Amino acid sequence: MSDCLYCPGTSACKHRSLADRAQRPLTPASGREEIVAPRATQERVRLGSSLFMLHGSLLDIACRLCSAVIPNGPHQTYNRLVHGLQHVRAGNATAITQGLPAGAMRFEIT
Repeated sequence: MSDCLYCPGTSACKHRSLADRAQRPLTPASGREEIVAPRATQERVRLGSSLFMLHGSLLDIACRLCSAVIPNGPHQTYNRLVHGLQHVRAGNATAITQGLPAGAMRFEIT
């Protein structure tokens, strides 16, 4: 790969041909001959974990079982309660009130 006459010292510029701009193959830094393949970013849902997780702008919440999104707003608490109780009735989640303030409920995946 040669330096461009107009952009000296750059590894890619618009003046080079497409063949010159192709990325070089990655070489492992540890000296091993194989590059480790990345693992899946989303793991399987674990038992005992929370039914809901933060979503998007971190104000909305999403159900881990069915991926339903409950938007932020004045009715988010009610909608979370109704949705969580649907999973409790289906046997996929457990409602927990122990150690929480009166009227509060937490849902865990069973």
